[in-house]
Amino acid sequence: MVYRFIFLVLIASLWQSVGIVAQEVQISKGFSIRNDFSYEILGKVDERILMFRDRGLSYELEIFDEDLKHIDTRELQFKKRKVNILGLVPQDTIFTVYYSFRDDGLYHLRARSFNDKGRVQDTTSIIISDSREFFRSPVMAFSEYYNKSMIFNYEKGSQLNVMVVDNATKQVDWDDQIYFDDFELLKNLRTMILTEEGGIFILLEKDNVRIKRKKHFLELCYLPPNSKDLIQHRFTIEDKLTTDVKMVFDTQNDRINIVGLYNNKNKQDAEGYYYMSADISALTNAQKATMVPFTPEFIAEVYGQKVGRNESLKHFSLADIKYRADGGLLVMMEMQKSYSRRTGFNQGGFASDPFAARGWTDYYHEDIVLLNLNADGSELWKEHLHKKQFSQDDDGVFSSFYTFLTPSRLRLLYNDEIKRNSTVSEYVVSPVGEYKRNAVLSTDDQNIKLRFQDAIQVSNKELLVPSERSYELSLVKITY
Repeated sequence: MVYRFIFLVLIASLWQSVGIVAQEVQISKGFSIRNDFSYEILGKVDERILMFRDRGLSYELEIFDEDLKHIDTRELQFKKRKVNILGLVPQDTIFTVYYSFRDDGLYHLRARSFNDKGRVQDTTSIIISDSREFFRSPVMAFSEYYNKSMIFNYEKGSQLNVMVVDNATKQVDWDDQIYFDDFELLKNLRTMILTEEGGIFILLEKDNVRIKRKKHFLELCYLPPNSKDLIQHRFTIEDKLTTDVKMVFDTQNDRINIVGLYNNKNKQDAEGYYYMSADISALTNAQKATMVPFTPEFIAEVYGQKVGRNESLKHFSLADIKYRADGGLLVMMEMQKSYSRRTGFNQGGFASDPFAARGWTDYYHEDIVLLNLNADGSELWKEHLHKKQFSQDDDGVFSSFYTFLTPSRLRLLYNDEIKRNSTVSEYVVSPVGEYKRNAVLSTDDQNIKLRFQDAIQVSNKELLVPSERSYELSLVKITY
């Protein structure tokens, strides 16, 4: 289930006192994942909560009741013992696993559906081919509400191999090889989005380097459902460089939205943001992005310094974008940076010494900037939220935050500190930009370490968060 962010501008009486809201926290039993390849939380399927585990030589389903009491572990069977899992689609009463394998010189793509007890419901052969072209490092993506799946791959050059599958019928809607003249996909492809009807948006960027910035442009390509006619729209970024860019499709209003951070010289800095939004039917080649600089006063607010001390936001990236029911957007930026450093105890060692290059990587995930935009691109409000997270050699997986959506407010949940015993906090943001910071739970003596970046929302009141500590995985459910 996917939850759309309403976040309309409501009257002040709806905001009342937020305070510390009581919540219930449930923790499942722990599972050793020392030898696991990966796992994925499927959420609630029928009346049970499911988690998929790739254990290398087997695939297992962990089954829980709604209180996270462990019910069963079921091994999922496929035609071959070792298959390539492409993606999993949770549905109302079943979930579907898309996978590929090679048998007798032929390449197979199949979909197998299971119920909430891990029992096979049906198996569909999607394609069988003697060519490896489509099966070379395929990637799978889904539409927002899981109506459609997209399987694609690309390597060097301009060719994109893509296939769209209907998740209800398990049939191929269309597949094709698409060529992008003057683009190298490995270098120029930024992101792709699949719509509920099976259309595909593709965002390309070129000449995003200082010496070519006068030619810098973005190209938005659209493949309508069941069509092979590529519609292309190019817009310039007015002699600026892109620090970061994201694209989101507003399913309710049929609008494509692009938001980026820009600068003049240094890609680590953001002098402002640009915004482009248009109805699918209204896209034109004359489409332009609206450029909005950050004011000196707002930059000073972020850094707590005098106006003019800094001229840009440093190390900020686009962390998340949610669309509003009225066509507007809520944009979340986060300060993210990392530093790698070598240890000093082994200086002067032999070149063949495997420990000679040992070092650490420090990860910083700090303040958040919230930007609320109207459908016409005008700024409703923006706020700066304080946060400070530091970790070492963990790829930052326990840092950052999770966006929990409700019809009337927004919750940003995160670990206060990245250590064994910490506090989980949240910012609760109202429709008019007012916010309060609450303590949600303490992890002291709980033997949990939460990965909020991998959390999923299962209702307006519940979310599931994986916890990893000392190679032990457990699920945590927070209910408001």
